[in-house]
Amino acid sequence: MKVSEGMRGRVMLVWQNIDSPFFTDEEKGEAIRHVLDLATHNGIKKAEILNACEYLWNKVFEVEK
Repeated sequence: MKVSEGMRGRVMLVWQNIDSPFFTDEEKGEAIRHVLDLATHNGIKKAEILNACEYLWNKVFEVEK
């Protein structure tokens, strides 16, 4: 997937701050899709991947605390 004009240079910023309310769900989704489409994930920290998974989990499921 090509990154939209507005996201150029911001993908990793959004990815690394996936919990930030500063970014829209669309921006977060585009950043996640971009990372998923990378040939390798060597430059992505495990904590960042888990954080994105948790973000998506919380979008799909309601968990009672």
